[in-house]
Amino acid sequence: MDHARRRPWWKPHRRTGVIFSVALGSIALLATLMFGGRDNSGDAAGQGLAGAFEALFFALGMFLIASVAMIMWVSHYVRVSKVIAGILGLIALAAIAFLW
Repeated sequence: MDHARRRPWWKPHRRTGVIFSVALGSIALLATLMFGGRDNSGDAAGQGLAGAFEALFFALGMFLIASVAMIMWVSHYVRVSKVIAGILGLIALAAIAFLW
């Protein structure tokens, strides 16, 4: 990139738009696949447990998609090793907070 013609701070890079669009599309596809069809068997306990697992796997999938998108976006500005160390640190802090 030519340093004389720097992009203004408020204009996102094309890469940012692509990462954001792919992440939102992936989350929408995951939601469609997870919550698309239902079994109408009449087993209330089974339906409740299935709904809980669907919500759990959707939340975990959304976290994974958002984490990968964030790594891709931040790695444009910071070295990948620092990004991974930061994410592992945040996961460790979250684990400590949940265990407290």
